[in-house]
Amino acid sequence: MIKEILIKNRIKNQGLGIALGGGASRGFFHIGVLQALEDYKIPIKHIAGISIGSLVGGLYAMGYSAKEVLDFMSKYADVSTLLATLSPTLLDKKGFLRSDKLVIEINKLAGNKPIEKLKIPFVCRAADLMHFKEVIFDKGDIGRAIKASCTIPGVFVPEQTETEVLVDGGVLGSVPLKLLKSYFKGPTLASNLISYNNISSTHAQEIMKHFSDNIFYKILPVSDLVLRSFYLMQSHMSILEYQEYTPDIDIEFHGSYDPSITNIADIKDDLVQDGYNATESALKKLGF
Repeated sequence: MIKEILIKNRIKNQGLGIALGGGASRGFFHIGVLQALEDYKIPIKHIAGISIGSLVGGLYAMGYSAKEVLDFMSKYADVSTLLATLSPTLLDKKGFLRSDKLVIEINKLAGNKPIEKLKIPFVCRAADLMHFKEVIFDKGDIGRAIKASCTIPGVFVPEQTETEVLVDGGVLGSVPLKLLKSYFKGPTLASNLISYNNISSTHAQEIMKHFSDNIFYKILPVSDLVLRSFYLMQSHMSILEYQEYTPDIDIEFHGSYDPSITNIADIKDDLVQDGYNATESALKKLGF
């Protein structure tokens, strides 16, 4: 009880830094987390994001409300709209989806302001495959930063320069806790979309059935296998990061369903509500 009181007082005095993890379609869960923090009037002082967490966090850092972020994200819950924006290609050997149009739209939403001019301090991460290192974006082009952080290897065409090949920051772990704590020294919240340590056999069977019914799996089966392997790697790397950089508030997705590009329109509201409920429960335990 004393620990909870101390955390609550620190949040009141210092605000909260939040780390939003990767997890593709599960990103709607983050929006529920943000909505709960809004409703409980928890001041957010810094945001770190990777992959889909960089998109949700970047939009929120621009000054948009959780509801406005949901409205933007909901447009892309429609598969035809998503594919029109992501420009599928079979000509590039490095990936079969392009996200250049999304970069333009993100920069417009930011009023073409660079990262360092956003309303809430924001940082995101990508991985450079040329030099095997972390690339941190804390200033400059917000659209390019989010694109790089969201580029799942083998699925999206990488963000590339003469000296860099940038892919999803989740390659280095699914939740950017270390990154957040290098910028913000106050209390932290982690929103983790990939937590399969306690998955039940029933849930696993449901996921496999989803794969067998998924049209994308039938057309391009390697895509789902790549993603699931990617999530497995992220999940285990994050265990180590959590041990060293334990958040004050730990929020995890534990839904009994498996979000994907083909079913997200039907379950996005469930994801938002799950994120909200999990965050509200954690805040109430702290006495908010």
